[in-house]
Amino acid sequence: MSVRRIFARPARFAVIAPYLWMVLFFLVPFGFVLKISLSQTAIAQPPYVPVFELTQGAAAIKAAFAALSLDNFRLLVSDDLYVLSYLRSLVVAGVSTSILLLIGYPIAYGMARLPRRWQSVAMMLVIVPFWTSFLIRIYAWINILQHDGLLNKILLALHLVSTPVVWLSTDSAMYLGIVYSYLPFMILPLYATLAKMDPALLEAAMLANATAGISVGKQGTATVSRQELLDALHLDDLVTTDRKVASLDDAIERVSDWHRRGLKVGFANGCFDLIHPGHVRLLSEARAACDRLIVALNTDASVKRLKGPSRPLQNEMARATVMASMSPVDLVTLFDEDTPLEMIRALRPDVLVKGSDYTVDQVVGAEDVQSWGGKVVLVTLREGHSTTGTIQRMTAPAET
Repeated sequence: MSVRRIFARPARFAVIAPYLWMVLFFLVPFGFVLKISLSQTAIAQPPYVPVFELTQGAAAIKAAFAALSLDNFRLLVSDDLYVLSYLRSLVVAGVSTSILLLIGYPIAYGMARLPRRWQSVAMMLVIVPFWTSFLIRIYAWINILQHDGLLNKILLALHLVSTPVVWLSTDSAMYLGIVYSYLPFMILPLYATLAKMDPALLEAAMLANATAGISVGKQGTATVSRQELLDALHLDDLVTTDRKVASLDDAIERVSDWHRRGLKVGFANGCFDLIHPGHVRLLSEARAACDRLIVALNTDASVKRLKGPSRPLQNEMARATVMASMSPVDLVTLFDEDTPLEMIRALRPDVLVKGSDYTVDQVVGAEDVQSWGGKVVLVTLREGHSTTGTIQRMTAPAET
């Protein structure tokens, strides 16, 4: 017997197992329910006829099949009570599902966008109610909603109502119970879908939306050229430049999302007071070493401590805006300390980029990045390009 056949058998059993489960715990019980629905009530044990007696032979079984009828279903559609009850159940199901979606989707979306280390905590908070008895939770809600329950006490204390509100045995209580019971079943599938969503699908949807927006702006049936789409995307890039500038908390959230999507995150830092060709090369090579590039800028106070009271020439927001407009840069953030060590530890980048005027052991954060499996990239600098040199040439007296 080949190795492939040996390993193929467990795989086949694994595929068959769910179908066996469905047959045993869905189709078989469904068959019993279907048979009872086609029977007629009787004062007997069991309380319906016909009864299949396998011991009485094929003729008895055939007669039992012949005695089955659709009378119960005809009664359902002929009696207004049953029809109205069925329509009412559809309304309740529709309203409950809508409420569950309105509440569950934002929660699931928020969970999917949480940093990876907090997602398991959020899932635990959703699942924890399952660890207690369903009846205990329902009785707790009854105590909260009853005439002298906690909810009415709070409303009376806040003077929002003058008399206790009747909550129990109302539609509000019914919807509350349904939403409370089924909310985890709405959140978890949505969260699983959102967390695993392929970034390429989001990009394709964005491109399709941009193309449609251009097309509907034309008369009649029109096509969209490649250049028109590129121009629209470029305009959108200009609008989103400000979105690249983020606080540390926002940066942590975005980096977590990038990591969750399997993207390699790079990190570079500096004052970047006046952008020159050396900076452009550093950013380009840094972006080539990763999928997403973060640039951390020293704040004005940090630059003054490092460079002197005459620096920076541009304030921190001006420098951040210029940096955010650079195509290799995906995110810009600011740090007020003398070094970005704490920021590096918070963001946990995969690639740490610095100029070749440093050695690896001199790069701040190099040891930390290497400890979690990252690497340090030293970019060869272009000679003759520096902000200090540019300022000196600008302020030097003109030769006569």
